[in-house]
Amino acid sequence: MFNQRRVGRDVRALLAVAIGGLLAIPSAAISQEVVSLSGAEGSTARELLADILRDNDYEVLSRDTVLPDSFHAQGDIVIWSADVRLEGTVDGRVAVVDGVLFVRPGATIRGPIAVVGGEFYPSGIADIPAATILPVDVDTETALRGDTLFVILHPPPAKSPFSLSGFSGLSIPTYDRVDGATIRVGVEADWPAGVPRFELSTWADYHSARGDLDGGAAAEFRATNDYWLVAQASASTQNNEEWNKGDLANSLAALFFRSDARDYYHSDALSLSFIRRLDDPLIQGEYFIGPRITFLYSDDSSLDNRAPWSVFSHDEPWRNNPPIADGTIGSVTLGADLGWIGMGASFEGDVAVEWAPGGVSDFEFSQLTADGVWTMAALWGHSISVHGRAMSTLFGAAAPPQRWSSLGGSGTLSTFEFDDFRGDHLAFVESVYSAPLAWAKLPLVGVPTLQFRHAVGMAWTGSDAPPWEQNLGIRLKVLLVHATLYIDPGSDEFEPKISFGTSF
Repeated sequence: MFNQRRVGRDVRALLAVAIGGLLAIPSAAISQEVVSLSGAEGSTARELLADILRDNDYEVLSRDTVLPDSFHAQGDIVIWSADVRLEGTVDGRVAVVDGVLFVRPGATIRGPIAVVGGEFYPSGIADIPAATILPVDVDTETALRGDTLFVILHPPPAKSPFSLSGFSGLSIPTYDRVDGATIRVGVEADWPAGVPRFELSTWADYHSARGDLDGGAAAEFRATNDYWLVAQASASTQNNEEWNKGDLANSLAALFFRSDARDYYHSDALSLSFIRRLDDPLIQGEYFIGPRITFLYSDDSSLDNRAPWSVFSHDEPWRNNPPIADGTIGSVTLGADLGWIGMGASFEGDVAVEWAPGGVSDFEFSQLTADGVWTMAALWGHSISVHGRAMSTLFGAAAPPQRWSSLGGSGTLSTFEFDDFRGDHLAFVESVYSAPLAWAKLPLVGVPTLQFRHAVGMAWTGSDAPPWEQNLGIRLKVLLVHATLYIDPGSDEFEPKISFGTSF
């Protein structure tokens, strides 16, 4: 869309570039306006601008200009209604108010950056911090009256604290051999919008195959930007196989092909958690450790197989859902979310130790669970990823079956059947090398990807681990559809298995 103001800015910016090299410091762009700020208290970007104004050691840039590499500002800078290209150094803080800041390679900004109704374009090889941006629902109004620049922020009108969860109150349904279709309806509420903050959510689940209702409620209190207190009460169907196949993939496999990779039990549970959470995504060079502690009391019971409908394989029976050890569990879990991102690699993981002491409930055990995903870039646009998971009891008795997990079937060791290997101990590592086939680009669907896959692992009970099993695979992926050939290199017979699926 043609924008006369933008075109004018671009023309002025080109003129500034042409004369920028002739000026050591573009002082004509620096003015001495006093800035007055009002409205929308509480936003991080707004408060950073307020701190700059309160310290009163700032200069205002109000004309399009280039700040060359010889430019050096020792104090703070406020950019107002101007396109500024920074090549030099700013020792203080920077606020962009209804303007545009381009940071070129080699530039340096040592203080934090606030973007208040403006635009910010950083360079990946400049020495600058991440910018703090005013929420998009806050309108910015500026006006120059005499020597005073008035910045007025208009927050959105107050809205009701209550809202429907998901899509008009409905979450994406799930499908399995125990519950059939599970449809969830939920309502959420939060007070107030800032910090501290209180959130409440309630939900009800209907299970078509059992004709039963479950539900729950969770209350979350956010004491600071990072720390949460969460209390929850629920009646729900639980499983320990979400790590190897997500809800959508497992539900589609069950609905169409009568293939369900999970084992289920019912749990009435009360929990209280203290959690450190990460709100913003990591940037290059950062890491995150989010510790948590959870107190849990649950009453668990086995669930029988049902006979829900499926599109194909109507005459085949569903795989049996194994029983658990019915009873109560009282436990405390210490855990942490882990994250790190580098220039060409990243890691995400989680580690937790659950301890159920004796005399509190029907079971006494301790169990370690850890998993993680490492990804990295390789040459020619290729990539490598390694996904691992480990489970082990630490001391005391073996964990009850509701704390077991399994290997076998699609998602883990595909040449074996689901639940061929099951127990409270588990070790699994899958490595994937992905190579986009740029030379084979197809119309409409784009570039296919060839993957070389290796999976190795075992699940067991007791102290002695049996020999691990492994699979080798090669996968061709086109858009969301893939075909995979797996073999078991340890088998005396060559019995390849071919599978087809989707990836999201």
